[in-house]
Amino acid sequence: MARNITGCPVAGLDADEVIDASPLALEIDRQLGGNSEFYNLPRKFKISITGCRDWCTYPEINDIGLTAVKRARGGLSETGFSLRVAGGLSTEPHLGVRLNAFIKSEQ
Repeated sequence: MARNITGCPVAGLDADEVIDASPLALEIDRQLGGNSEFYNLPRKFKISITGCRDWCTYPEINDIGLTAVKRARGGLSETGFSLRVAGGLSTEPHLGVRLNAFIKSEQ
């Protein structure tokens, strides 16, 4: 069963992006596609992942919204993702909640 993974349409071309998240979007798509372990997800389960600064994927209206961010930790800068969950535009629209989480690319 296919699930939609959205990303920035100018990923890899935008000089101002935090990172090009396209490889991660493709990997998530590869992991979900045809994997029977995820067949119980809702039909319209939406995931967005972006590295752009313009929020073109509207992470707050997706079930899972990953937005690239940078943080300083231990004197070093690292790039990862902010996580929003449970957004939707159905009959009762609601914005996804930003969790106090920093997701590393390899996670």
